[in-house]
Amino acid sequence: MRIYLVRHGIAEEPSFNKNDSARELTMEGIQKMHSIGKGFAGLNPEIGLIISSPYIRAKQTAAILAEEISFKSNIGFDKRLVPSAGFDEFSELLSENTQQSGVMFVGHEPSMSSFVSGLCADHALRLEFKKGAICCIEIIHSWAARGELLWYAPPQILIR
Repeated sequence: MRIYLVRHGIAEEPSFNKNDSARELTMEGIQKMHSIGKGFAGLNPEIGLIISSPYIRAKQTAAILAEEISFKSNIGFDKRLVPSAGFDEFSELLSENTQQSGVMFVGHEPSMSSFVSGLCADHALRLEFKKGAICCIEIIHSWAARGELLWYAPPQILIR
């Protein structure tokens, strides 16, 4: 099973006037995510399920990527993908969704880096997950939440 971990696109700056979960993608973030999505679609990923953080910027990112890869099913939302989510929570979410050949998870930092590290390096890997970046992991043992990092692509590579 392959999973794709995606960090949301460029979003509004944090503000005292707006709850963090309500921050939206900026116009630049929307445009870049469409370009990233086109590049990602060119890789012909097999995605059977998309699950996003319930935060607005992640939902918007998931919707843009779904559009660009012609994903026709509904996008799921799960609080185990919020910025403060831990690896154990993510492992539980992953184990609930092993029936698909490919699953895309859209979330935030620092949790995305933590998930990659926990899956591939037993928490010893530090990956700087850029906004709009995507990584692909082949899950070897879903019951043990272990996998092999196949690739990591920052936005600049996917846009090209």
